[in-house]
Amino acid sequence: MTTVILDVLNKFIDIDCRALGGVGIQVTGGISGDTLTCQGTIDGTNWVPIKVAPVGGGPLTSTLVTTGIWQANTPGLLSFRVILTSHLFGSSTVTLAGSEITLPVVVQVSGDTQAGSAQSVESPVLLGGVTANFGFSPNPTISSAHWPLLLSKIGQLFTLGGHPNIQTSRVSFTSAQTDWALASVASGSRIVITKCSVMAAAFNSVPVSVRVGFGTVNTPTDIGVVLAHPGLPAGMSLIEGDAGSIIGIGANDADLRVTCSDPTNGSIDVLIAYFTMNI
Repeated sequence: MTTVILDVLNKFIDIDCRALGGVGIQVTGGISGDTLTCQGTIDGTNWVPIKVAPVGGGPLTSTLVTTGIWQANTPGLLSFRVILTSHLFGSSTVTLAGSEITLPVVVQVSGDTQAGSAQSVESPVLLGGVTANFGFSPNPTISSAHWPLLLSKIGQLFTLGGHPNIQTSRVSFTSAQTDWALASVASGSRIVITKCSVMAAAFNSVPVSVRVGFGTVNTPTDIGVVLAHPGLPAGMSLIEGDAGSIIGIGANDADLRVTCSDPTNGSIDVLIAYFTMNI
């Protein structure tokens, strides 16, 4: 914890954030007429405004014009500071206190691996988390930065299902299909499907049988099937998954394929959400 009296324009108080998950800011004294700006930096040279959340609730802001207490979410930042950017008279006393997170550790895994040798985990995982108010918007960080888990004030984990590169695709068929590739990958990759939907047009004159699954050449009939219906009636739909969780993982070089009967006088739509991963 550190305290500085800000009474001269551009005077500031800063804190090293490399081992911190958050920073508390308390302003006391005669701030009336002054403006304090909260800023963060990654490279140590360029500072940008950082929005902070008032303790007890309220709108996020990067400028402080009254006394009070705020919280800043700082993972990924090198430093955080509060700087006096507008000064009329008097002085403001600013205190910064950091909230530490568990430091990363490198785990050495001994024994057989796929490569047949010991493996060092070069990108350690942070355990634990930091709490955040509802309505708090985390600041973006650089790719590959270590980021602690965000928790509510009662310890509930904030999570977002899915994958950062979810792909979506829609194909409409007006005739029978055999082993049509909905998504394809090359050797060394596999498809991970998170949602699959089939919708039958209301004007189809017959039910439509449909199967969707993983195969290098053919649509499977048992193992590898992610969605199937022996006769989907007109105007009905079949949905597997919600795009936020995995419903199927293909083998190496296996495409996601569909086989269906003829939707006479109509059509079916097949929608998928998926991502690919290297083996």
